[in-house]
Amino acid sequence: MSHIKSILNELFTLQRADPPSNKEKVDAGALEHHAIELHAQGKFDEAIDACIHALRLNPGESSIAGNLAYTLVCAARVDEGMMVVEKSLQIDPRDPVALVAKGRCLMELGRYDEAAFIYDAASSLDPRNGLLQLNKGICLVYLNKDVEALPCLEDAVKLFPGKTEAWSKKGECLRRMGNYAQALPDFDKALQLDSSGAEAWYGKGFCEEALGKAAEAIVSYKRFGEIAPPHMAEQQFMARQKVLELGG
Repeated sequence: MSHIKSILNELFTLQRADPPSNKEKVDAGALEHHAIELHAQGKFDEAIDACIHALRLNPGESSIAGNLAYTLVCAARVDEGMMVVEKSLQIDPRDPVALVAKGRCLMELGRYDEAAFIYDAASSLDPRNGLLQLNKGICLVYLNKDVEALPCLEDAVKLFPGKTEAWSKKGECLRRMGNYAQALPDFDKALQLDSSGAEAWYGKGFCEEALGKAAEAIVSYKRFGEIAPPHMAEQQFMARQKVLELGG
């Protein structure tokens, strides 16, 4: 925390006497692009370092600060991410990257109503951003507003068709609404993109069971039971019980 705070003081409190040169701006942009690639690979520490170097070259660029904040949140450094995002929004209160990061911070803190409000505001600035629609939809699901969540998740899969989580969350929303036949293809699509998605395997099994497809449900529940993460322990227990009930 103190490391990030000292960097914030350096980058945002102590302003450079001269503006960055064109070369520094170009180099900062290249570093930011590299940071985004590292983030996509799950190399969060390296991505954070790249963002910091980029900000030293061009401290007035809000998108770099926004990407730094978002990466800190994804690295489970939520408090630091919130510190950075507030500084970033001081530079540009309408920066979609910073708003995504703030929304993600609020989600991690369980403040889903506030996060949904942020994502809604950000969507008006960047309506083609599938991540905004996805995260807003997730917040609304957590708030038990499935009917409101569904259009957001439908937009998310259109704008972000290669995003596994978008299909899985859309399927989960439909499952919660009792639309099992509609949900099943979404879970299948999510698993086509990533066969290790525990939520999708559980949702697929649930829908298959509800639709009378016992043999398929047993396979899905068993697969879920093999890969269920710790936070899904309750569903794992239920899935094992379902397998026994279905004769597996």
